[in-house]
Amino acid sequence: MGLTYSNLALLAEARAQGVCFERVLTIGRQNLYVTGAQIGRLARGYGIDIDPSAYAWGGPSDQLLQDFLGASEVVAVDVSDYEGASLLHDMNTPFRKDWHEAFDVVIDGGTLEHVFNAPVALANCMNAVRVGGSLFVITVANNHMGHGFYQFSPEFFYRVLDETNGYAVRAMILEQHPWPGAELSGRNRCYRVKDPAEIGARVGLITSQPVILMVHAVRDAAVPLVTTYPTQSDYAPVHGKPAAGRRRRSLGRYLPRGVLNRIAGRLARRRYSFGNRRFYERWDLP
Repeated sequence: MGLTYSNLALLAEARAQGVCFERVLTIGRQNLYVTGAQIGRLARGYGIDIDPSAYAWGGPSDQLLQDFLGASEVVAVDVSDYEGASLLHDMNTPFRKDWHEAFDVVIDGGTLEHVFNAPVALANCMNAVRVGGSLFVITVANNHMGHGFYQFSPEFFYRVLDETNGYAVRAMILEQHPWPGAELSGRNRCYRVKDPAEIGARVGLITSQPVILMVHAVRDAAVPLVTTYPTQSDYAPVHGKPAAGRRRRSLGRYLPRGVLNRIAGRLARRRYSFGNRRFYERWDLP
C-alpha cells in the first residue's frame, strides 16, 4: 500500500479546494512512492512550502501528509501492527462505534481489493468520516487480476457513494500506468469518468495496460449506510418491465454472422476506450 504521484496530486487538488486534512485515518500504513523531484513539482504547483528532499522513497508517508496537506494527526488502522499501525482491526468486520465520524479524512491507498468482505470494509471507511469530511479510495481496475480478490468499476463507487448513503462524488479518475505499478512513471495518463446514470449508458473500458481507480467523495450527511442495495444504473429502469424485443439490424440481412460479430467487436473496442469523450475527459497532472 502506498501513495504515488497521481494519488498525491489528487489529495493536493482537494486541499486546494478547501478540504480539511486536520485528522487523517489511513487504511493500512501508507508508504511513499514519490520522488523528491515529483514532490517539489507538486509543492510548487500548489504553493506548498516544504523541503522535497526530506522524504524517503518507500518510507512511511505520515510526515509528508502532515507537511504537505496540513494534517495534525495521521492514524493508521490495520489487522496487525507489522507496519506500525496504531489501531488494530480486521476490516472484514464493522468498526467500533466510537470510530464513527472521528476523522476529517479517510484514505484507503490500496486495501479494499484485498478484503473479502468488501462492502463492510467500504462501510467502515465511510462511517469513519465526519460530516463535511472526505473519503479517498485508490484501488485497482483493469488488468490487475490476481493482485487482490477484486477489481472495481467506477459505477460501483458512483452507486454506493451517493446521497442515499450521505455522500457525493467529487472526483472519479482512472489512471493508465505501466506494468506492474503506477509508481513507475510520474506522467501516467489520467481521465475523469462520467457517471453512467447521468449519461444513460454503461461506461466500459477495454485496455491493454493496467488501470487504477482514484475516488474522492464528500460526506454530506450521517445516515444509515446501504439500507438498500445499489443497482447498476442501466438495469434500474428496466426491472419490473416486460422484456423489450430485440431490434432487427438491417445489415444482418446482407452480411454473414461472423462478419457482423467482427464489426460489433471493433465498434465495442472503440466505444470502450479512453478516446470516447462521452465517457472520459483527460485530467492533466501538474
